[in-house]
Amino acid sequence: MRTERGLLQKEVAQEIGVLRGTINKWERNRGEPRAADVPRILTFLGYDPLPEAESLEQQMGTWRLRNGLSARAAARKIGVGQATWAAWERGTMMPGLTSRKTIIDILGTGR
Repeated sequence: MRTERGLLQKEVAQEIGVLRGTINKWERNRGEPRAADVPRILTFLGYDPLPEAESLEQQMGTWRLRNGLSARAAARKIGVGQATWAAWERGTMMPGLTSRKTIIDILGTGR
C-alpha cells in the first residue's frame, strides 16, 4: 500500500502518528501495531482489512481493535478486570448473562 502510493516510511509514520522505525518493523514483520494505532491505520488504508467476526469472542476482539482499546480499557468500559475481558476474548471463559448483554449492547452501538 505504501509503495503503491509512492510514500516513504517517514510519510506514513507521520500520517499514522508513529515513528519511522515502527513502520519499518511492521513491514518486516518484526512487530505488530498497538491497539491504539489500529484506528489510524484503518483510516490510512481507507478500508478495514480485519476479518468479519463470527463468534462473540471474535466480535469483542475486532471491536476492541477498531476502537483502539487495550484489553484493560475495554474491560474498564464494562466494569470488569482486564484478565476477565482477556479470558472472554480468548474464549476460555464465558461472560454471565448481565455482562453478555452489556457486551452485545456495546458491540451494537460501537461505544
